[in-house]
Amino acid sequence: MMLSGVSQLYPIEKVAAFVKLGVGIMGYRSTDGEQELSARSLALQVGFGYDIPVKERFIVVPHVGLVQGFNNGLYLDGGKVTGAAQVKMMRFGLAVGVRR
Repeated sequence: MMLSGVSQLYPIEKVAAFVKLGVGIMGYRSTDGEQELSARSLALQVGFGYDIPVKERFIVVPHVGLVQGFNNGLYLDGGKVTGAAQVKMMRFGLAVGVRR
């Protein structure tokens, strides 16, 4: 789970490529049915993408991003296992949008 605010910046005006930067809260949870490993942390993200025009008003947007979480530890069944853990996630996506 991740809740964040993200800003998309188009650094070159005539190119449809963008850079995205964000900050938020990240949660991780994994279980095998008997034990549960979890973490919550502040997360920073950076990524890029490209707007591909389709027809007149629509765009397809492939994008990729790296999320880096900085937390106060990993927890196994509610008990702290380590205090120096980091959680990373690589995100790939494809969006469809409408132009203005």
